[in-house]
Amino acid sequence: MSVTILLVGKPQRSISLQRHWDVVVAPSGKRAIQYADTHTFDLIIVDAVSMRTSGERICRLIKSQFTDCDMIHIHPKSTNKTTKIAEVTLCPPLSARRLIGVIHRLLDDNIHSSIQCGPFEMNPTTRTLTAHGQDVQLNPKLADLIELFFKHPNEILDRETIMKRVWDTSYMGDTRTLDVHIRHARNVLENGQKRPQFLKTVRGVGYRLEVQLNDA
Repeated sequence: MSVTILLVGKPQRSISLQRHWDVVVAPSGKRAIQYADTHTFDLIIVDAVSMRTSGERICRLIKSQFTDCDMIHIHPKSTNKTTKIAEVTLCPPLSARRLIGVIHRLLDDNIHSSIQCGPFEMNPTTRTLTAHGQDVQLNPKLADLIELFFKHPNEILDRETIMKRVWDTSYMGDTRTLDVHIRHARNVLENGQKRPQFLKTVRGVGYRLEVQLNDA
């Protein structure tokens, strides 16, 4: 199963991480934010030490964009006054072995996490969807598509946004791939209904996942 990590800071730490996971390096918080509309990450590491900053403002900014993604903050100083923004805060000296161990623990915890959306439940890490009493194993792109709808229930998602988030492209010349994946999504969400009850077309715009959400 492919895991993608966003490393914010200098690329040196990526060398050891790339032996285990796919790593995307953003040299600054501003560059990291630019990925918000086009990439999905399993974990974010903010290496504030390499950027010679406390990283707290950067962490806060990135968290506001990647609200569902766990974060490791490599902070330059060990102090009780450090603002806790990330799930894990680490301080130097920090070996590659220790960092890798922390990443493994966070990712293992996420394997057991799932998204509940109306009558549906999906584990994004294992790409398993529970719908109508059945567990369905999804391919990566179909899982990304359904996860996007689950994170934006009852919202209209235009086709361009979907193409950017799931296929990392703004090209709209040929959207047959999207049409095919919408059809596959309906196959697993609609339980054989010919007229969509949940994943509905908004003509001329895009699609909306209509579900009844439980009040927290």
